[in-house]
Amino acid sequence: MKPLHRLIVTSATYRQSTQHSKCDEYEVIDPRNTWYWRGDTRRLDAEQIRDAILAVTGELETTNGGPGVDGDRPRRSIYTRVMRNTTDPLLDVFDLPLFFTSTSSRQTTTSPIQSLLLINSQAMLRYASKLSDRVKKSTSAAAGDAEEIERLWQVMYGRVPTPLEGSMARDFLRHQKVILEETQEEPTNAIAMKTGKLPYRDGIAVAVSPKDKGHLSVPSSSKLKTDDMTVEAYFQIRSIYPSGDVRTIVSKHDSSNKTPGWMLGVTGKGSRRKPQTIVLILVGKNSEGKVVEEVLFSDHNIDLNKPYYLAASVSMAKDEKPGTVTFSVKDLSNDDEQLQSITIEHSIAGGCENSLPLVIGGRTGKSGSHQFDGLI
Repeated sequence: MKPLHRLIVTSATYRQSTQHSKCDEYEVIDPRNTWYWRGDTRRLDAEQIRDAILAVTGELETTNGGPGVDGDRPRRSIYTRVMRNTTDPLLDVFDLPLFFTSTSSRQTTTSPIQSLLLINSQAMLRYASKLSDRVKKSTSAAAGDAEEIERLWQVMYGRVPTPLEGSMARDFLRHQKVILEETQEEPTNAIAMKTGKLPYRDGIAVAVSPKDKGHLSVPSSSKLKTDDMTVEAYFQIRSIYPSGDVRTIVSKHDSSNKTPGWMLGVTGKGSRRKPQTIVLILVGKNSEGKVVEEVLFSDHNIDLNKPYYLAASVSMAKDEKPGTVTFSVKDLSNDDEQLQSITIEHSIAGGCENSLPLVIGGRTGKSGSHQFDGLI
């Protein structure tokens, strides 16, 4: 069949434009295009829509081959894993088959959810910001709206805008600037965070990569300044460090063994105790008032690319009794597996409080170091 397919798709008829110089005249003669005087308009498939979005933002990785990846990675859709319990929202609304059985033809639906997702979703707003950054970087600093609009059309459509399109785009920008000036708020240091879907869990997870700049953090408050505490997380880790460094899930620490605080994460291959397990690092004062660091391992083996629930419940030492940390871990991909718990003793009596922010997927002042790789 391949020679026949090649003949069809390289034929002049198949490659016709949907536009025609005598469109109005021929629409009267052959409105249904029975005689193929123009090409039919065809909607992109779900994977093509996703790849097109990544391509125009400049994020698409076009390397060939290699293992499958999760949907939040910017590789071509043909390389993304398909999980029945965790579908990609974008691919899902544009009729990606469920892959339970062979599908001879795809459904082609048109629904309000499709347009709402393309306009309002956080993922699409992030892609729009990436596209804007790409256009600005490829034009001069002194470029005006007209030059940036022309570059935008070249990136999006491979052509320059028509006079009418250019005029409409400039009017739109002027209108938006007026609205923004009227509602302008104080600038913040917020960064656009990537999101993803954690298997076997509802809701949205934060996608963290060692290549990312900046962290998702919560400013310190009185509610976070406590010694006895419980930290919970749902996570899926993609890789661990080859050294003993820790992939940080959440922390309130700056990595110094002299600064009070704590950090929860997954150990690397070179861990002195056990690789690929949960570790909690506490820096505080013992019963003698001396600042000490306690490194506590759960010894639960954490598999890559598997979703887990994790809790670490911390009680400080008091009344000459040692403190404890109870680790609880459950593999979410296996309903039959029970919650696994273990309690470890430690010597810290308190003093772990600090004014540092609570950081998800990293540590204060350590962008790119001790960074998580996966979903939280």
